[in-house]
Amino acid sequence: GSGLTPCLQVAEELLDHPDDRTEITLIFCNRNPASIFLSDHIDALVARSKGRFKVHYCVDEVPAFSSMWDGLTGYVTADMVQKYLPAPDGSSNIIMVCGPPPMYKALCGPKEFPEGKPPLQGEVGGVLKDLGYTKDAVFKF
Repeated sequence: GSGLTPCLQVAEELLDHPDDRTEITLIFCNRNPASIFLSDHIDALVARSKGRFKVHYCVDEVPAFSSMWDGLTGYVTADMVQKYLPAPDGSSNIIMVCGPPPMYKALCGPKEFPEGKPPLQGEVGGVLKDLGYTKDAVFKF
């Protein structure tokens, strides 16, 4: 899977409470523009959120014939995090990450899987650690 489901559930729950003022930003990564799913649903959530929900689509590759792509390209970088996500203040925001193991490794560090026990969050690593995010500001689904 893409890791969208847990993040989307959190966004939908927060957006269902009109008095909540939580701002949500989703960087939704896919292999290519054709593999982006639920974009109509996500875009509808953005439209009804009154500015509280923003989405940035990111793809690994753009076909050479596709001149219409205006989203992000490549893997999530420090520049993308700094531009689109909240700063690492550790008290009023949280970065939630869900995706395949290589993405965890590069972006936030892997979860820990001790034998016979539930998974643990593990130390923050990768891009988020380099930018100053701490365990209090990163949640790994």
